[in-house]
Amino acid sequence: MKKIALTTGKIFLLASVFIVFFITPTILLPVSEAVLSKIRPEEMQGFFPLLLLFALYVALTYFLLLRHRNQSGMVLMLPLLMAHFLMYPLMGLLETLFWGDAFKGVSVNEFLRVFLRFCLTFGAYTIFLVWISGRLKSHGKPADFDWHLLPVVPKILLIASLYFVLYNLFGYFIAWQFEAARVFYSGSAEDAGFVASMLKNISDPTFVVVHYFRGILFGVAAWLFHQMLGCSQRKKILILALLFGGFGFQIILPNPFFPATVRIAHFIETTSSMLLFGALSAMLLNSRKGFGLTALLSILILFASCRKQDDIRFGFDSEIAKNSRGLCLMHVGSDHSLVELSGWVALGEGAVVVELLDASGEVVFEKLVETPGTASIDQTFEAVSGNWKLGYRSLDGKGSLKLQLSRF
Repeated sequence: MKKIALTTGKIFLLASVFIVFFITPTILLPVSEAVLSKIRPEEMQGFFPLLLLFALYVALTYFLLLRHRNQSGMVLMLPLLMAHFLMYPLMGLLETLFWGDAFKGVSVNEFLRVFLRFCLTFGAYTIFLVWISGRLKSHGKPADFDWHLLPVVPKILLIASLYFVLYNLFGYFIAWQFEAARVFYSGSAEDAGFVASMLKNISDPTFVVVHYFRGILFGVAAWLFHQMLGCSQRKKILILALLFGGFGFQIILPNPFFPATVRIAHFIETTSSMLLFGALSAMLLNSRKGFGLTALLSILILFASCRKQDDIRFGFDSEIAKNSRGLCLMHVGSDHSLVELSGWVALGEGAVVVELLDASGEVVFEKLVETPGTASIDQTFEAVSGNWKLGYRSLDGKGSLKLQLSRF
């Protein structure tokens, strides 16, 4: 009983310190009033209970890590600091900047402040964990950290490929099934279907490169954590699953960037996918088998993103409701010379605005349809490499529209 009480006390100490380090950076680098105003007061009532739950999850995870570590002191400091930086501050910054268009009214400066807060939180918590590791008995065998990364590069590339696959599968089959998530990211509740969504993703070289690169960073973080552990394979699988599951667990906290329903969708999606990712990463790192096909698999993923996918349809074919709106993204490559917008808007009453922005953000086409009847659209534009945005919004309008965005 005494041993259980001591263990429980240590876990609550780890959780309490994490809460302090999580809150303090927000005091030092406060959220702007404009962003803070986006949070509903009723949501903030659940912030501290959820933060406590998150902190207990983190505390249990790191208690297990410290009890099965190979290193202590400064030998543990650098790999743990690097793993934390890759998993939280850098990874979060890359994701938010990539999906920055969805965060309307949030400046890049605000994202940088979030990045710095995470740096302070996990930097300070790393120092605390290293300090307390000297006071926690470890079941692992003392050893220097093995920095020989080159032999495991094939495994890390395979882990990156695994991450890319899981990111897309869980993103579509969980997060994208929430209508609020589709509206938040695309401006439309429409679901083009699994095949069309996947083809759209891999046809965008920027999407593939950014998320495959994130997979590599996660793979390096997994290797760092794996190298710290001196325990059985089963325990390594459990600990790495918990470590990466924490990356998703944080999303449940109320914040000004995600509406509640979108936050819940991402919590379910990211926590489940990262728990699985951590477990599979540990299994791959534990394996002694060769990975001769890893480089080929990675090249195939990158090659698929560079192929022309002009058979994919970009646009809308839907009814217009009173307050409906839609947003469609199409990537235009350097090998394209023209962009074409064609179709029609059939209006019964009210009005509808159709707008097209090129990759630089310039409005190249805007049409207000306010006369009942059918208005045809057939325009061609000089291609500018990057993501083009086609959108419409109803101004108390009712009817239907069919718009096709093509690249040549």
